[in-house]
Amino acid sequence: MPFPPETINIDLTDRCNLSCIMCALKYLPKTESDMSYNDFCKIVDIFSDIGVSGFRFTGMGEPLINPHLPEMLKLCKSRGFQTEVWTNGTLGEVLQKIMGLLDTIVFSVDGATDKSYESIRTGSNFNETKKNISNFCHNNLQTRTYISYVITNININETYLMPILCKELGVKNLNLKSLRYMYPYVEINDHNKYIVSLETRQMLDISKLSFIAKENQIQLHFEQNSPLWRTCTAPWTQTNISHNGWVTPCCVMQDFNYIEFGNIFLTDFDDIWNSNKYREFRRKLLSRDPPDGCKKCGFCEDASSSPNKDLQRTGD
Repeated sequence: MPFPPETINIDLTDRCNLSCIMCALKYLPKTESDMSYNDFCKIVDIFSDIGVSGFRFTGMGEPLINPHLPEMLKLCKSRGFQTEVWTNGTLGEVLQKIMGLLDTIVFSVDGATDKSYESIRTGSNFNETKKNISNFCHNNLQTRTYISYVITNININETYLMPILCKELGVKNLNLKSLRYMYPYVEINDHNKYIVSLETRQMLDISKLSFIAKENQIQLHFEQNSPLWRTCTAPWTQTNISHNGWVTPCCVMQDFNYIEFGNIFLTDFDDIWNSNKYREFRRKLLSRDPPDGCKKCGFCEDASSSPNKDLQRTGD
C-alpha cells in the first residue's frame, strides 16, 4: 500500500455511560455492543506492517466501557504503535488499569464548575471526574494529557477558569472548540440552542485567556472557525473502524448506516482503502461540491496544526 493512513480511529463500543446534551449518539442506530479482543487482534495484524503510526480510541461510545481495553493497549504497545484515548474520565477504576499504556489521553470536560459540567454531561459527578483525572495525571507523567473543552452558551463564561482547572488536575494541554454539528446528517433535538454565535465567541478575550494559560503553564490550542471541509485531510491520513468492522471516513461520519466503504473483517483493507468508492469520496471532497456530511462539518482538524499539513492532496 503506497500511501496508507497514518492513524486508525477505532470505535471500541457504541455504548456510553453518560447522556450529554449536545451528543447525537442517542439519535443514531445502536447495537449496544463492543469490539471483541479477537477482532481487535485481527485489526492490529492488518496494520502492523504498512506504516501506520498508531491507534486512536474514540468514536460513538465511551472507550473505557470496553472490558478488553487494557489488553488492547498492551498489544498496541508490544507492536510499537502510538496509543491515544478520548474519554469522559468518569471511570476511575479503568483509568487505573491503563496507566503506563498511553502516549496521549484526552479528557472531555465541558465545565469548570459542578453546575455547568453536570448540566451538560448528564449522569456525571464533577468532583469524582476531577478526582479520576487528577489521579491519572499526577501518577502518569509520561503521558501527554489534554482537556477538550467544547464551548456552549452554558459554559462560555467559565472558559477563563479552564487553564486554572487544568493546572489543578495536572493536565498540560487545553483544547478549545465551539459546539458545532457533531454528526451533520443527524437532526438533534434542541442542539441549536446550545451553539454560541460567532459574535458571542468573538467576545472572548484571547489575550487574557492566553495570559492565564501561560501563567498556569498550560499549552492552549484553538480550533479554527473557517469552512473546514476545504482543508480536511482525514480521508488521506486516517480511517475510522466501527466496533463491528465497518470502515468509515472519519470521526464525524462514523455511522456505518450512513456511509461505509466495506467491512475490514470481510474485505482486504488495501482493497477498501483504494476502492472506487473511497477514491470518489476523496475526489468529491476536493471539489466545489463535497459530500453532504462534509459541507456541514463542524469538527475537522485545523490543517495549520496538523502533523500532516504539508501533505499534498490528490483525488486518489
